[in-house]
Amino acid sequence: MLLPATVLAGAARAADAAQTEVTVSPIDLEGPAVTTVTVTVRNTAPQRLRDLRVSFSGPVGWVVEPEVRTVRNGIAPNAHATVTFELLVPAPSSGFRLLNFTATALYEGGDGLARATATRTERRGEPLPTLAAAYNSVGVTDESNTAPGDFDGGGNSFSAQKLADVGLSPGAAVTALGAELTWPDVPPGVKDNVSSRHEQQRRLRLPQLVVPERHRPRRDPGGRRQRPQPSGRVRQRGYHVQHLRPFRSTPGRQDGGTRGAAEARRHPRLRHGHRPLKRHEQRPCGC
Repeated sequence: MLLPATVLAGAARAADAAQTEVTVSPIDLEGPAVTTVTVTVRNTAPQRLRDLRVSFSGPVGWVVEPEVRTVRNGIAPNAHATVTFELLVPAPSSGFRLLNFTATALYEGGDGLARATATRTERRGEPLPTLAAAYNSVGVTDESNTAPGDFDGGGNSFSAQKLADVGLSPGAAVTALGAELTWPDVPPGVKDNVSSRHEQQRRLRLPQLVVPERHRPRRDPGGRRQRPQPSGRVRQRGYHVQHLRPFRSTPGRQDGGTRGAAEARRHPRLRHGHRPLKRHEQRPCGC
């Protein structure tokens, strides 16, 4: 997307005019523990910073106390102020992580921009030396032994023979969408790709799905599944169960006892075979 020249020029002027600097101290990531983080706000503008509020946040799920600090006296020109936050560092997890921490200063006066932000990135864990060291899934198997394959969680894999027919053999050079790749140089049936599925399962705990009793499928005494119908009946394979609502004429009704026949005509599904129900056939089902 191309931006107008006026927008780009305005952004450049704002960057040049910024005279409020925010820095975050190094963070001790040895956990579980509570560590102190220091945020420094420096004012190099000729005007005083007023109503300064500083906030600090870490990765999702990390607890910071307090979330916002207020510098009531502001910051004089060419001076600075420091505020501290307590960060609850969780126990380290396996693998390599890049953790981002953000400090934001909101203020009045100073350079007139009203906001300044700084982000600090910390590394946790040791990165793997190669992509092959991260392989955790088997995606290619020999057609004579497909049991080890499971690249999707459903036990599926690709045929090594079919891949070789199109030039995808172990260690082969591959060009796709302009990128040059090397096919994993491992034999079929061993780990050859990296799947994030295992990581997601470990980090996310999904609630158990409980199906209410009224939504559970009904079954007849023979074990066949019954499907509830909108008309109030239950349809089974091969035959129909008598509808639950009895359509019958009632002696002494003002409508002459024709209610059952009229409702049967309005509901074409309520039939006996392929013809409409007659009045004498509209008997209660006894349910």
